[in-house]
Amino acid sequence: GWFAPRAKVLDLGCGVGRLTERIGLLCPRAEVIGLDISPAMIRVACESLTRPPNVTYLIGDGRQLPQGMWTLDAAYSMLLFQHLNGETVLGYLHSIAGMLDEHAPFRFQWTIGPGDDADFNHHHSVDAMRDWCRSAGLNPGRPEEDALYPTWRWLTVSAA
Repeated sequence: GWFAPRAKVLDLGCGVGRLTERIGLLCPRAEVIGLDISPAMIRVACESLTRPPNVTYLIGDGRQLPQGMWTLDAAYSMLLFQHLNGETVLGYLHSIAGMLDEHAPFRFQWTIGPGDDADFNHHHSVDAMRDWCRSAGLNPGRPEEDALYPTWRWLTVSAA
């Protein structure tokens, strides 16, 4: 894995918690936090009958994460940034950067262009995303293409 067994891991924009639960099951000694802005999504996640005991769900906005409340060993986000404009993405990156432990990874996905899903209405270039990461104090790695979705990109960054 890309974090220690007893890590504190954030799933940013967790929705109903499908990925959050999977991380919790795969890493039973980790503390896994699912964060989403939608109370309805978090309500569904909290009602899950399969929720592992090491998973906690919180309602919140990634731009206003409580600094100093957590030090994260890893963070993950999927299907979030393509719903957000550039200014909001930058705010999220700054917030996450302030919570990551030194060299802790944050892996996320976004879209670079229109695909089949009209809900993905914000597309961000690779250069813009890398610049935003650097301005937030994050060291961007090399962007990766997604094998199934040609307009998706993945990036793993770390705290400076």
